Amino acid sequence: MNPMPTTSTPTHSNPAPFLPSERKLVDAAMELLCAEDPSAYAILLQGEGRLMRLSLLLRDYPSLRSQEDLGPYHRDTDTLIDTLCCLDPLELKLRMPSKAVLVESYMLTKAQHLKGLLLAMLGLPSSETRNTLRSALFLEISNIIHTYLLYQLLLDVILDEDLDREIKRHSARYLITLWDTCAAQQELSGFFHIIRSLWDARLHIRVRYGTLLGTDELLQLIEAECDPMILDHFTDRDLSEEEAIAFQEFLFGLTYEELLRLRNEMKAQGIHVISSKEVTQMLNIPKTERNQHLGLEQDPHEVYRSYKRRRFQARYRIKNNLEGPRRTAEEYLVLWILRDHDERSSSSESSLLPRSST
Repeated sequence: MNPMPTTSTPTHSNPAPFLPSERKLVDAAMELLCAEDPSAYAILLQGEGRLMRLSLLLRDYPSLRSQEDLGPYHRDTDTLIDTLCCLDPLELKLRMPSKAVLVESYMLTKAQHLKGLLLAMLGLPSSETRNTLRSALFLEISNIIHTYLLYQLLLDVILDEDLDREIKRHSARYLITLWDTCAAQQELSGFFHIIRSLWDARLHIRVRYGTLLGTDELLQLIEAECDPMILDHFTDRDLSEEEAIAFQEFLFGLTYEELLRLRNEMKAQGIHVISSKEVTQMLNIPKTERNQHLGLEQDPHEVYRSYKRRRFQARYRIKNNLEGPRRTAEEYLVLWILRDHDERSSSSESSLLPRSST
């Protein structure tokens, strides 16, 4: 694996509610709505005003890398990293920096606003230009959801009691960069795009189950242009059994317990191949409510739901000392990247940060 890129000091928080790529799309959509659906335009204009005020509030907060003294206490990047690495999950929100809490709200608020814009656009007559605009809005919504998921992943690393402190410190540095740039995934450079390629590819997989080995699903990942670095890692012969199982969970969107149950049922019935319909019946899986009202064929919420579900089950296994992977495939991947980076990085603080987009 290549060493992680270096960076200079991150840029300040974005002064506007939208990144340049988002701004162009929002303006084009709002122009159409102003002419064809004034009511929706007025609602969204008010929403954009609220989002603007939230972004201005964030801009007013100093960088999380700044230094300050409060009475006898000195605060800087190192003290913040130390605080994050010692966080108790039970008091997470109470100990996080105010700016971090606001950034989380900012991400979710912006995602909801863009979804509203997309919904309004779907109400307009279809055309090639409008369909292109809708697809671009969907992509920006996916960007935010995936960035929020990356935020959750980095936080999960920090809260993992079984990890060594240096790995947690690396994760904390990335997390601070994400907070300090108002969650602009461009600021996370290669790190974000490695993880993102896995989620993007997964959205294009049509799970067929078959023999439950995941061969067909893996081939689909390759066809969907998942980063070769990820594929090399998860197909490495030296990969631990636990991590291999976690990757199977990821491919099928099922937990270890569900896969075990299916294999036992297949053995009992003497069958070697299983269909999607049979899986649904055997596991009594209710139909997932997708965001079809948004016109999303590949719903980015599905990746987020799958991660949270597998993560919850992994934590349950740890608590009850049960068989199965202790982490999700995404967590193993992040740890692999961080550990490789730890081995290759120099001792300078700046080399441990992702590359800035400026």
